[in-house]
Amino acid sequence: MALSLPPQLKRLLGYVRPYSIRLALGILLVAFVAVAEGLVALMVKLALDFVLNPGATSSLLPLGTIPGTHRVIYLNDFFPQPPFHNVWPIFSISLIVLFISKALAEYLGATQIQHVGQAAVTELRNQVYARLIRQPIGFFQHHPTGRVISTV
Repeated sequence: MALSLPPQLKRLLGYVRPYSIRLALGILLVAFVAVAEGLVALMVKLALDFVLNPGATSSLLPLGTIPGTHRVIYLNDFFPQPPFHNVWPIFSISLIVLFISKALAEYLGATQIQHVGQAAVTELRNQVYARLIRQPIGFFQHHPTGRVISTV
């Protein structure tokens, strides 16, 4: 079933089409920000269960299990060997990297999406101005200036 869009929306999307790569990049970066928010919640769980818990004896920080294989993924796997003997450096470095990458993705994603919006609006304004400026003199004599500006 094909998605049926109103003709006005199709015409407006035509102004965004030249910037579709930038728009897709912005959407992907904003999606990464959403995933990073979930990872922040996971890091809070790790902090409470393993880092701040004096009873935790393991130096491994489990992130989760792979469905179907029951293999556990540890945060320690993302760091070079030899393993750290304490969970604090692993947790701290991971948290810093997560927040920096999240902030960078949020900034770049918002910037890309805003650029696309501004470029589309600019193109639309330029086309309206070009059409208005090409009108014959009689058009402006029969249509009051206030009405033309209001319509634009």
